[in-house]
Amino acid sequence: MRYQTILQAVKEVADSHKANQSFVTGLESDIDVENAQYPLIFMPPPSFEESENTQSLSSNTIWNLHIESQELLSTESTLQQKNEALDRTREILRDVYFKLVLNGMDSESITFNNVTEVLDFTVTKSSPFSPFVDLGNNMTGWFVDFSIQENNNNDLCNLSDVFA
Repeated sequence: MRYQTILQAVKEVADSHKANQSFVTGLESDIDVENAQYPLIFMPPPSFEESENTQSLSSNTIWNLHIESQELLSTESTLQQKNEALDRTREILRDVYFKLVLNGMDSESITFNNVTEVLDFTVTKSSPFSPFVDLGNNMTGWFVDFSIQENNNNDLCNLSDVFA
């Protein structure tokens, strides 16, 4: 599974959520706060781990994902408005997380740049959903970190074809 496949899967799930306004990926500093529509789903590029099995000439890939649901607050936001934003962003993140996990288990196909891949993974680790409240940028919301392992083994026999 390629990074673009995971990105497209999260984007499709986030874009289909009725309460979410936009999906952003990249560095958090790249978010155009002036033009972004909130609430939004943010996902930085994931890290990944590879473990090779020399007996079967295959590898297992584990992707470590971080996804946030963010709401931009006004500088005059009351405690009640902050709590409402936390409640709203929690529900959105929870929905997106579970929809993505269920889609992965259902082996849904994702097409990006005319390449179709099957989302075939198992969640191997998940952290608690954690809130963040106004860290100096009037942003509030929730995040979750989790790891997925590809269920299909990548055949490493192609390595002789990609090196001169």
